[in-house]
Amino acid sequence: VLNLEEKMEKVQEKVYPIYEIDTLFVMRIVGVSRFVESDLAVYIDKGDVSSCSMYLEAGLYHGGKLIGSKMRTSKAMPPVWNEQVQSNIMIKRIPKETRLCATLYVCSGKLEYPVAWVNFPVIDYSDRLRAGGFKLPMTPYEKANFVSSVPNYDSRIFHLALEFLSQEIPVVHGLKPF
Repeated sequence: VLNLEEKMEKVQEKVYPIYEIDTLFVMRIVGVSRFVESDLAVYIDKGDVSSCSMYLEAGLYHGGKLIGSKMRTSKAMPPVWNEQVQSNIMIKRIPKETRLCATLYVCSGKLEYPVAWVNFPVIDYSDRLRAGGFKLPMTPYEKANFVSSVPNYDSRIFHLALEFLSQEIPVVHGLKPF
């Protein structure tokens, strides 16, 4: 139970309104864990696995429509990048229900196959812009569903590790005052 002074501090918590963030959306794609080369046998002949590579393509979607530019990592095998990627959308222009949608691809020669996908709300349940690291289980065998997803928490393969770059003060999505 909070006393009156603690309640006052909680009410006066410092937050930064999203409409004042005049920078582009940036995040770090760390890599994919729980990756096993044999999981690629569905897409690539066993002998070609050593010559293939993988990349991650992500975008911010609102109502199933891409807002801003797609973000893409370089090709790597195993799928570990630790790369910063950037969209051309300003943070202040991100609608409240925006989702980050990402698809993992495997490349063999000129062929590319979607291997797994995930999508994730960019603004959390308390109207705050996501910040910090996340490990997201991916749904295997297809491209991203841009409208909704059901997290596959029991997935034994493909967990995407990413980091939303954070501000010192939490960023809150809210209406711009008149």
